[in-house]
Amino acid sequence: MNFYCKKISKDYSYKILNSTKEIDKNDWELINHKNNIFLTLEYLEAIEKSLKETITFTYVTFYNLDSKCIAIAVLQTLKFKDKGLKDNSIVCDIRTSLKNKFISSFDFEVITCGSAFSSGENGFEYSPSISAKIAFKILSETLIEIQKIKEVNAPIILIKEFWKEQFNAREELTKKRFKEFEIDVNMVLPISEDWITFDDYLFSLTTKFRTKAKSALKKSLALEIKDLKIEDIKLLKEKINLLYKNVLEKSPVYFGELTSNTFFELKQKLGSDFIMTGYYLHQDLIGFSTAFVNNGILEANYVGIEYSLNQEYAIYQTMLYNYIQKSIEHKCRELRFGRTAEEIKSSVGAEPEPMILYIRHKNGIVNSILHNVFTNLKPSTFEKRPPFKADFYKK
Repeated sequence: MNFYCKKISKDYSYKILNSTKEIDKNDWELINHKNNIFLTLEYLEAIEKSLKETITFTYVTFYNLDSKCIAIAVLQTLKFKDKGLKDNSIVCDIRTSLKNKFISSFDFEVITCGSAFSSGENGFEYSPSISAKIAFKILSETLIEIQKIKEVNAPIILIKEFWKEQFNAREELTKKRFKEFEIDVNMVLPISEDWITFDDYLFSLTTKFRTKAKSALKKSLALEIKDLKIEDIKLLKEKINLLYKNVLEKSPVYFGELTSNTFFELKQKLGSDFIMTGYYLHQDLIGFSTAFVNNGILEANYVGIEYSLNQEYAIYQTMLYNYIQKSIEHKCRELRFGRTAEEIKSSVGAEPEPMILYIRHKNGIVNSILHNVFTNLKPSTFEKRPPFKADFYKK
């Protein structure tokens, strides 16, 4: 996609950029004033450098009449591939509804405004000088124009993803025939000011859940747990890829894939703001977890696990407790576990936060089908398991 500048209306214009190297740093950092780590040039450079062979990266900067930057957007054009697994009801319902004469294969490219590799509002930011209504109006119009570019062969636009209760610009997207879709919840754990150490967290649990936690931690005593340095990631790249693929293979769809090179680049660019933890058994890496320190929030990210050893050594459950410990150590106010494994995350104290995304197919008939499908789809259900003492919830 070639660089160019185009007017959206008499008041606004946008530039398409094909690489972080083309981005005006002053413009970008002016808009990312909250310093969202997933919108920093360092993060974007790391992702782009390691994945540019498989993903098309595009960046958009928006300007007013005075040529002042008023918004930024990150686009990733990815291959969406259905792997045919049957253990995810939402994916199965979409698959059944769309595999018809309009979509013969559930394997196509998608223009994604946001990141395939993080949960939350990480694809678009705008200046306080414009309203949300204006911001999402120019975003939706620009995405539709980009989809029309000859070199672009992506039938679907995806805008991901928003905290449902906080998003107030729905109308501007639905006007442009984007369909709202409520996806699986993000599991979020507020970090209590009373938790100075991990033992304080354990003390806030009921006897039942404290016993469960101690049992898991006892199983993991045989493991050596340590933060991985950049040289460790480089040395262990083949094992990291293998452990990550173990987790990826359980996903019902393929929607972009990280590699050990990505983790290496992230560590190199972000330093201590990117945490990669290794779990060793007899000096052999059998698991890893990653997280970002993002403005007082710990964002849990990808994990890799040797599943054959998971139950015996409580690897995954220990990772969840380790995330909590890291959040306390970094004095974070919140831990975002992300989606998946809602029940076990609930058992360590995380609460479900509804999230929504928006999707639009360029074919009007298919877009109508999408509307009917998504209207009837609901996020996965799970049993909440509140682990804290009664007086903790009263605070």
